[in-house]
Amino acid sequence: VLHNCHSEPNCPPCVVLTTQHCYGKHEQRKTIPCYQGSFSCGLACAKPLPCGRHTCIKPCHENGCQSNAAEPEVCRQSCTKTRTTCAHQCKAPCHEGDCPPDLPCREMVEVTCECGNRKQMRTCHDFSKEYRRITSAQLASSMQEMQRGGSVELSDILGTGKPKSNKT
Repeated sequence: VLHNCHSEPNCPPCVVLTTQHCYGKHEQRKTIPCYQGSFSCGLACAKPLPCGRHTCIKPCHENGCQSNAAEPEVCRQSCTKTRTTCAHQCKAPCHEGDCPPDLPCREMVEVTCECGNRKQMRTCHDFSKEYRRITSAQLASSMQEMQRGGSVELSDILGTGKPKSNKT
C-alpha cells in the first residue's frame, strides 16, 4: 500500500498535538503528541500510601506506587512522629503504633559547656546518656554531702530533667 503522506508500509504514530493530563492528574499540557497519551509531569506522585501516614514521593508515574507488583505495598519512608524523650523525629522505618523506645536518637545536636567556650556536635542519644551520667554523679555527690550534715541545692540537679546546654 502506498501512502501519499509517507513511504513506509505502516502508518507512523500520529503527531497531532493534543491536550493530556499527566499520570497523577497534577497538570494538563496542550503539547502532547496524540500517540504518546499520558506523561509524567515530574512532580511528586503524592498518592496516599497504605500506611495512612505518608504519601508517595516518587516522580509522577502510572500504575501503583509499589516498586514490584508481586510484592505487597509496604511504606519504606521514615517515621515522622516526635519522640517522647527528646522531641526529635523517630526516623525509624514507617511502623504502626508507638515508636520503638530502644531505638537511640541519632539526630546531631550542638553541645555547649557551661562556660560557653567549647562546643561540640554529638548524637542526641550520646548527649542524653552523658547528661544522665553526670546528673547521677552530681546527685550522688550531693547525697554524700547531705549525709555529712551539709546543705545542698538540688534544684539544679532535679530541675526539669532536661539538659540545658543542648541546642537542637
